[in-house]
Amino acid sequence: MLRGICASDEDTLMNKYGRKLMDVLLVLGYATILVYLATQI
Repeated sequence: MLRGICASDEDTLMNKYGRKLMDVLLVLGYATILVYLATQI
């Protein structure tokens, strides 16, 4: 029982942080591309 509860809690935490992490990575990716293009001009 405890293991199942802990696993579900970890899954929800991973989902929350996973989505935030993906958003941050997307923003960083766009920023990197913009900076790269700006330096090329």
